[in-house]
Amino acid sequence: MEKVISEEEIQKFLEKLQKVAAENGLVLHGEYYENPAIGNYGLAKFILEKGGICPCEPLRGPCPCEQGLKEAKENGNCRCHVFFKKKDTQNPIQ
Repeated sequence: MEKVISEEEIQKFLEKLQKVAAENGLVLHGEYYENPAIGNYGLAKFILEKGGICPCEPLRGPCPCEQGLKEAKENGNCRCHVFFKKKDTQNPIQ
């Protein structure tokens, strides 16, 4: 039987992801693609449905993982496309 995830759990996890993104100078998928209301909530729910672990690389452990944050900072996004570097509004061609 599939575990039911409450709205409160999703919101709390989303807030955690947003806090980690802000602390690392990153944004979440929804902000990057300019659809935060739908994108970020669905993203948080998806990760929780996967057990709260990295959705692309389960062996990495809980999301957010250190490797993903490092990838986002160095390469522009993590492998799972959860975290992104902020867009440069002065240079929109990236």
